[in-house]
Parts: sequence; C-alpha cells; structure tokens
Amino acid sequence: MMGVTFAAVPPMMVMVSNPGIGLRGMFGAIIAAGLITLLLAPLVGRMIKLFPPVVTGTVITVTGLNLIPVGVNWVAGRGPNAGDPVNLGITALVLFSIIAINKYARGFLRNIAVLLGIVIGFVVAALLGRVVIRMDVFIRGLPASKLS
Repeated sequence: MMGVTFAAVPPMMVMVSNPGIGLRGMFGAIIAAGLITLLLAPLVGRMIKLFPPVVTGTVITVTGLNLIPVGVNWVAGRGPNAGDPVNLGITALVLFSIIAINKYARGFLRNIAVLLGIVIGFVVAALLGRVVIRMDVFIRGLPASKLS
C-alpha cells in the first residue's frame, strides 16, 4: 500500500516545480484523482478475483525493492548533513517505534503504527531543533508577509 503513495511523488514534484501548475494544481490533481478513484472503486472491487496472491505479492515485492534507494536516501539525508548520527538515530527511533507498536499494541493503535512512529520521530526531531517550518518555501509566489 505504501508503494502506491510513493509512486505519485515524482509527478507531484514535477507539478509543484512548474510555475504554471504549482501547489494549487497539484492539490487539484489529487482531488480529481480521488474522485476518479471513488467512481472506479466498485469496478476494481469486482476485478479482485483476477489477481491471485502470487500476482499481488510479486507486485508488492517489486515495488518495495524499487523503493529501497528512496528509503536509503531519506535515511541518510542530503547535502552537508548526509549520514549525520543524530538523523540516523531519529530514523532508528522511528523504525523501532513502529516495530514495537506493531508487536505490542492491539486494535486501532496497531493499525496506525506507522503514523505513530512518524509522529514520535517528528516530536523528537522538533525537540532536537531539526524541524524548520517555512510556509513561504512551500507556497510559491506568495510573499511570506501574507502567510501570517
């Protein structure tokens, strides 16, 4: 399931970097894709019998193997902070949090283990001063003075 979300990242980055499309265009495309998905969901639900476990398992495995470089780049970081032990420690904390929640929690908490791991990592990173939120970087063409 995570591979599907990551597959959309490169086109979204291209849309955001294009001044003619930008962030608003990307959000519009996401909303349109969601509506199309809602319309096609019943059809796909009926087609599920055409995809035996060997097919779905192979597709998920290949997707996961293709995402390994993305994960390694995100863990190691980029630029002068690449391989920083603090960043690697936060990554390890997120990973072990997800594993621990998956192993020891039940029900709803277990279902949101990845989300909880990300939140734990974000809080620790924020406490360590590793989080910088600048909305003017994300909203292109909008002066920072109009964001407050």
